Amino acid sequence: MKKVYKARVLFTKEKDQFEVFENGYIAVENGKVTGVSTNLSELDCQNAEIIDFGDKLLIPAMNDMHVHAPQVHNQGVAMDLELLPWLQNYTFPEESKYADVEYAERMYRRFLHTQWLFGTMRSVVFGTVHTESTRVLMKLYQEAGMGALVGKVAMNRNCPDALCEDVKAAVEGNERLIAEFSDVDGLVRPIITPRFVPSCTPELLKACGELAKKYQ
Repeated sequence: MKKVYKARVLFTKEKDQFEVFENGYIAVENGKVTGVSTNLSELDCQNAEIIDFGDKLLIPAMNDMHVHAPQVHNQGVAMDLELLPWLQNYTFPEESKYADVEYAERMYRRFLHTQWLFGTMRSVVFGTVHTESTRVLMKLYQEAGMGALVGKVAMNRNCPDALCEDVKAAVEGNERLIAEFSDVDGLVRPIITPRFVPSCTPELLKACGELAKKYQ
């Protein structure tokens, strides 16, 4: 069913320009914005449900183009450290806990709630090396109606044994997620995310590249 939201609308028709419609209307159908106008008759909204927010401001949702979901527990912790010591002493021990799917679900729910509180509705997200926990993260995004490109992290060196997986396991885990979440029209889709060069051998990076080409 089509819905129309009436409010003061902050509209970004072009990326470098904001417009404010003091008495604006946003038409939404099947979860997608179909029109924005100050004139209701322009939106072809006969029989639509009209939801009036009065003088409240409606703005575009925020987008986070690089975020590590399992780091929610470490927000603001040891920010005086360089990256590698921070990873070894804080991040990797925390990410190792995500082998426990119940723990992963609990923390990922907290992460999504934090995003929702700040109006972040679209994200590019790193999970962990754990396939099943990454699957849980993607399902939670689907349940919340929040859009995300989600990657199962790949790494096989300079990390704890609990987070180190061989190339074959990394490829197989990613392919499982690709098979399940391959709907091109879906809000939640899988991506290939080797962590970074220090934690990935050339063989792993090559395998990730070949995987990306295979499913592009």
